[in-house]
Amino acid sequence: MPELPMVDLRPPVRMPVAAPVDYAGPDVAARMSPLRLVPELAPKETGMSRWIGLATAILLTVLYGLMIFSFWAPAHPGVDQNGYLVGGKQFARTLSTEYTPEDPVGFVGRMWVRMEDGEHYPKYPLGLPILFAASLWIGGDAQGSLGYTMATAVSPLCATLTVLGIFLLGRRIAGSFAGIISMFLLGCGQVMLTLSTNPNSHAPAICFVVWGMYFVVSWMQTGQLIRGLAGGFILGFAYLIRYTDGLLVLPLALACLFVARWYVPRWWVWLSTIGLTALLIGLTSHLWKPGEDVRHNWSAWTTGLSAIAIIFSTFIRPSTLWRCLLVGGAWLVPVGYQTAFNLVHMGSITGYDTTNESVGFSYDYFLGNWERMLRTLHDVGLFFTFPIGMIGMLMLMARQARIAILLWLWMIPSVLLYAAYYWSPEGGVSYARFVLTQLPPLVLSAAWVLTVGLRMVMGAPTTIRDEFGGERLAPRGLMTMRGAYLAIVAAGVIATSSGVTLWRAVYGFEGGARAVSMEVSHRSNLNLAVLARRAIAEMPAGSTLFAEEGRHLNFLQFVGDFECFPIDQFSRQGIGRLTGRRENDPNEPDPIQPARRDYLISQLGNKNDAELSAELVRIITETTSAGRRAFFIIRSDQTETVSRHLQRSPFETVERATIVDQPRVRPADELNPPDTQRRQPQTWAPRNRQPGNQPPGQGRFLILEAIRAPQPANADATPETPSNAPANQQDATRGERPRVERQPPRERPARANPPTEKPAPTPTPAPVEEPAPAQPPAPAEPPAPAPQPAPTTAPADPAPPSPPNQEPPAPAQNPPQP
Repeated sequence: MPELPMVDLRPPVRMPVAAPVDYAGPDVAARMSPLRLVPELAPKETGMSRWIGLATAILLTVLYGLMIFSFWAPAHPGVDQNGYLVGGKQFARTLSTEYTPEDPVGFVGRMWVRMEDGEHYPKYPLGLPILFAASLWIGGDAQGSLGYTMATAVSPLCATLTVLGIFLLGRRIAGSFAGIISMFLLGCGQVMLTLSTNPNSHAPAICFVVWGMYFVVSWMQTGQLIRGLAGGFILGFAYLIRYTDGLLVLPLALACLFVARWYVPRWWVWLSTIGLTALLIGLTSHLWKPGEDVRHNWSAWTTGLSAIAIIFSTFIRPSTLWRCLLVGGAWLVPVGYQTAFNLVHMGSITGYDTTNESVGFSYDYFLGNWERMLRTLHDVGLFFTFPIGMIGMLMLMARQARIAILLWLWMIPSVLLYAAYYWSPEGGVSYARFVLTQLPPLVLSAAWVLTVGLRMVMGAPTTIRDEFGGERLAPRGLMTMRGAYLAIVAAGVIATSSGVTLWRAVYGFEGGARAVSMEVSHRSNLNLAVLARRAIAEMPAGSTLFAEEGRHLNFLQFVGDFECFPIDQFSRQGIGRLTGRRENDPNEPDPIQPARRDYLISQLGNKNDAELSAELVRIITETTSAGRRAFFIIRSDQTETVSRHLQRSPFETVERATIVDQPRVRPADELNPPDTQRRQPQTWAPRNRQPGNQPPGQGRFLILEAIRAPQPANADATPETPSNAPANQQDATRGERPRVERQPPRERPARANPPTEKPAPTPTPAPVEEPAPAQPPAPAEPPAPAPQPAPTTAPADPAPPSPPNQEPPAPAQNPPQP
């Protein structure tokens, strides 16, 4: 009899079974998304750790902003800054950067290009002027409004937001600790600090680039379309700030290719693609003019890029294709607007085409600059961190290939481009500023090495996500205080790199020699801001202003509604500086537009000093005849320049204000050429230097108003010498005449009485020294002295001292005549 099987009647015991973990494939979110998402490659963090990291980053951002704004002043005399600031002012009022001076020889910044009809445009793109215009829309664009101060604060605000953006981007790649390390390495860099208070394009450019790449990486990891649209638009707006940042379309296109899902198309898709590509090539050959340089042919570039896009879109699934097209379209919106604006108003794709700078890149320049570029990146760009960042980018290729390739495409094209640029100064911040927006990839790679990479090398246990979305534990090492070791190494790198660069930027040390520091720049900009406020208080809107171009006009044209003229251009020496070419060949790259040089030469280039002075007098005459006022802002030791211009005119000058600069933190003699400053002990001047310690004739400026001199018939009625009704009426309405009368009358005669009192007993040639600056050609032309008894640089109130001082010059005019 066969044995029956034993049957276990006990209820089965249910053992807990762990949920299956798919280490070979993507996670659930990536599996359900229509895009091929990139997993979050940073090590896992608890919710508390992420919140603590974010709070720490916000605190560091606030402290960084306070430090930056402590070196900020609402002014800057730069020529590049003039193009951006005045362009923003014009855009706020007319929605265009066009500027046309009222007078043909009126002041226009050097970075502006002239069209055939006489209008001028900055050669720079529209992005930064739009930001400045937004500040004026918020704070007001009337003379002296808050909007002008807000516009100069755009750069420090963008620099502050940049360090917060680099934290968020670093946390996406390597965790919160890596993000904090990135904040120190980038924020305390010498280039970043030096340019953070400068109303130029560099700080806003890196802000938009960092935030744009953060949204692009977030889109690659989450698949949220809104993040992709934001990333594409912000990167496109970066092109509106600096044209070369348009190369960031390469990592953006690569991101679209990484997240797209691919398939093998059908035969009809192949045929339509080939036909459309052939049509584009035929259209290009029809529009391409024979002999035209391909670098200038926009149709060739448009067709080529379109053909590449069509070919790649053939292999992308429609469910992901339209998402990629929307992201690319978001980038194309600001780029297309800028291109259309340039073509309509300038007739070229960029303003640099008019100066031949858009083609100032060549292989010969690259051979001469590549070593300089590497030294600049290693020394000024990322001191001590550059080799760590390069190692990190190589390590990322093995661990996180897609992110690594994205970082390589972010950095390499622009670095190679500027290594082949024609304008390449000898290192320093002036050269490293070109690649400021390419430093974040190196910073992120260095932070990854100091966190994830260092743990992997040390064998510390950590959770690592691979390229396929799986997770694994790194082998456990022997060290039990791995966090302490990691913190010590990271602190050493941060202290060495950020500490040295911070000291260099604040105190001015560059390439082994002295350089302009943040403190010196701050004091200089602060003095200009004080002068600008005083000028706005003394000069009403619509006045004519003569001043130095590089020191004052570049900024005063932005902050005030003045018709500006550079006083340098009314002399042969100044005309030579303005019209001099960098190259003999007009087709070579030149920062100044050749057409503008030729126009200025045609207006003033063939005139001598007397004719140039007559041109200045003509401008003053037209100004006063129109009921407006004319002013000079000059140094106190350059009053003879104004006297020389007005010596044969019916005008004299009246002092309206005196501005004394605050002393520098360090004396100017410490800013010597590099060869005299190497290996010398450093001596710091005290911060409480008095104005009297400054060299004589430096830092003291005068605001002079040009008024009509009293006529000889009214010489006896000295109390009523002011005879120009329009100027006096405006003085009375603005309350300026009492200000002039309050000035002590004995200060000005104190400088004029000694020369007149000494020669009084004997009619020696010495008394001629007093009226000589005012009327040197008087002895050569006998009829001239009669209508000009008073010096042109008259005191603030010439009425009281005029009777005693006008007696001696009468006999003094006779001895030189024989």
